[in-house]
Amino acid sequence: MSETLSAPEREVGALAASLRTFHQRGLPTPTAWVMPVSTLEEIAQANHLSRVLELELSALNLKDRQQRLRFSEDIAQHIKSMVLPVSIEKAFQKLYDTWLDHQFVAIRPSIVTTQEYPEHLSALHVQGEANILESLFEVWAKLYLPEHLPDRVAEWKKGHKVPVALVIQMMVNAESSGVGIYAPAGSRRPASITIFSQWGTSPELRSLLQQGDWFEIDPKTWEIRQRHVGVKHHEWVRRLDHLHQQPVQRRLQTHPSLTPQGAIALAKMVAAAHKGRLGSYIVDWAAGIDAAYILDTRPFSHQFTENSNLYYLPAAEQLKALIPTTHVPRNYSGPTATKIYVSIGKGDQAKTSLAGADGIGLLRSEWAYLQLPAHPFHLLKTGKADLVRNQLTELLLQVSQSHSDDFPILFRSQNFTTNELAGFKHGDEYEPDEPNPYLGYRGAIRVIHDYTLFDVELDALQDAHLDGVQNLGLMIPFIRNHSELAIILHHFAKPEFATQRFLQLWMQANTPENLINIDQYCMPGLQGISLNVQSIHALLYGVDPDNTDVFQLYPAHHQTLFELLKKARKATQNHNIQLILQLEQYDQKLVEFAAQLGYDGVTVRAKDIHRARQEVIEAEHQHILG
Repeated sequence: MSETLSAPEREVGALAASLRTFHQRGLPTPTAWVMPVSTLEEIAQANHLSRVLELELSALNLKDRQQRLRFSEDIAQHIKSMVLPVSIEKAFQKLYDTWLDHQFVAIRPSIVTTQEYPEHLSALHVQGEANILESLFEVWAKLYLPEHLPDRVAEWKKGHKVPVALVIQMMVNAESSGVGIYAPAGSRRPASITIFSQWGTSPELRSLLQQGDWFEIDPKTWEIRQRHVGVKHHEWVRRLDHLHQQPVQRRLQTHPSLTPQGAIALAKMVAAAHKGRLGSYIVDWAAGIDAAYILDTRPFSHQFTENSNLYYLPAAEQLKALIPTTHVPRNYSGPTATKIYVSIGKGDQAKTSLAGADGIGLLRSEWAYLQLPAHPFHLLKTGKADLVRNQLTELLLQVSQSHSDDFPILFRSQNFTTNELAGFKHGDEYEPDEPNPYLGYRGAIRVIHDYTLFDVELDALQDAHLDGVQNLGLMIPFIRNHSELAIILHHFAKPEFATQRFLQLWMQANTPENLINIDQYCMPGLQGISLNVQSIHALLYGVDPDNTDVFQLYPAHHQTLFELLKKARKATQNHNIQLILQLEQYDQKLVEFAAQLGYDGVTVRAKDIHRARQEVIEAEHQHILG
């Protein structure tokens, strides 16, 4: 382990050097440590990685896709199976015991051969000694994904045997967070710093601009020129390996997420971070209970004109212009019998989340609902059904852009719990108070009780189909018995839905009962079943997966799941029904098992697409070669 104040950039990389600059300017950043290149070279040497790379890189034909795939798989497996030399293990153990125990951290690559920060290769929200070690090797292994191999070959030829350092950085338990944007002065426009803020952890700029608060500040006088308090319907909080979205408490929805004094203090940090830079700049920040921290800085892609008004952003096109461009990894995909699908929640994620995917195996409708001004039933009751319908259609059209007409999209009907829906405006008028909403009034039983909203979803799917989205499926979540499925299929078969026959109807299996009695669900009219492993696993143990403190105490019992997955595959094959495995938390063994059983697809998060593809190909090769 090394501190970065005196280490050269060739030892610690661009990211660590940037953090060092912040430190030298007195800017508060989350505590971080770096495993420098020399340390990683020692690990590589002790585990014979250097020798393996030397032999295999010299023989690698970058034009051969299958050879690249096998090379990437071999190197990733080698890296992930490495162990720390004793001296480094002792240093890591001391670091963990002193600082990292029970803390969420991020593992980020700090490249030594470029100034780029490949954030998409990072591991976020990591907690626990074993998880941190696993994530360190996983981030290292990601550098050798097929799409990155040309860079690795070029670096190797220049003598960079290990082209990266690894940064371990604390993640802020944010009360509020956001961005600060510096806009330079023009001939008719003074310089300004605008601080955007919302409750919790900010997952991305678009959400912040849509619902956040803002303060426009004069960087000469440090006076607030203008301010705006947004209505903050939802926030994101940290969970193991992901961010969890939840409604904001009603009393805080219209309460400023940042004080004027806090906004001015942050503006001064933005100015200090911007020092020496030319043009506009954006700074990510997060504030805990006692302090605020600078997380990252980058050039701001929007070019301000003399008439630009940064702090007035009412229109979608203006928002789109202000979203910074992101580096999208080079596409890579390989043909597999078991398809690799991706789960996404927002239409704008599609541009960066679909690279290498065969389709969308889970499009969460909840994001579209969260853009509505009130509870959906209130809008239906007050004659505003078209508002709901158009929002859902827009989500479908967004994700279908830049893809062929037959690109598969599996749209899941809304699966809100009652407490989540109660967080909408007028929500308390429509939602009961339940002691355990996760197991309450949601999913199929809500659809059957009142088909109105379900029918609006059907209309929205038809609108998207008429606009050119061809390969659409509708998935019903949380079906508790086969009778509920039969009732919904009967409803869809009514004459008034004759124009929606293009739709493929799916069910999302969420409970162990669904798998135990899988044969009863394989009925005419059902196109496919998607197995939500996280939900099934949680209910096998009687725990709520949203309660991460309890959920993580009960790891998946693979043998039990294997038997259920095998039973499901046999039943669906007998009835010619498609079967997909959905993994919110990546599990290599389950991916391999699904491929061995001949599942039609595996749905994973965007960051796991390439990893899943490689493991499916390997499993299928082993099956073919015996």
